[in-house]
Amino acid sequence: MKKLFAVSLIAIMFSTMFIGCKKGENDPALSLLSRTARITGVWKLSEANYSESYTLGTETFSFTNQTGIMSVVSVWAGVTFNENYTFSSVLNINKDNTFSLIETETNNGTTTSTTEGYWYFAPKNKDLELQNKEAVVFQITKSTIVTPNNTHVDQYTGTTNTHTDIVQLDQLSNKQIIITLNYTYTDEDGFNYSISGAKTYIQE
Repeated sequence: MKKLFAVSLIAIMFSTMFIGCKKGENDPALSLLSRTARITGVWKLSEANYSESYTLGTETFSFTNQTGIMSVVSVWAGVTFNENYTFSSVLNINKDNTFSLIETETNNGTTTSTTEGYWYFAPKNKDLELQNKEAVVFQITKSTIVTPNNTHVDQYTGTTNTHTDIVQLDQLSNKQIIITLNYTYTDEDGFNYSISGAKTYIQE
């Protein structure tokens, strides 16, 4: 009986440990890897479906890696525009808490955007309804945009002059990340901006 009780206790302990790794709504129920181990690696954009709304119009984005084509439908002042261009996005998340995001767009020339900096898991935030480690903070230190005609570099240093992005993880497995896009901005001049949708990255 004691042996059976001990085995049952160990099973409960392991079950609790595995389930405790589940933070995102669609995370795997069981995982032998920590969230840090699961998120580090090279990730390639597999799918994207999201919309951006502005005061005067909207833009809807759709992408799959099967075609490599980003399709954009823009509506401005009631007029609809359609645009298609080749696109790729590769996110490197390193064990030393550095990251880089390289995005390439080819549309009447090639534009490459490289974003670099540091990452860490965000703590629990009751106001944002986030569990501990459900979101990732990307602290950007450098942004480089290379176009056929120009190279533009922005650098952020110090603790008060930095740029950060908080990314909510709907799913984090060792092969797939699903990012929830949900952000709204309004300024005192009446400008409105919002984004909603999702992006999926797969492990390279």
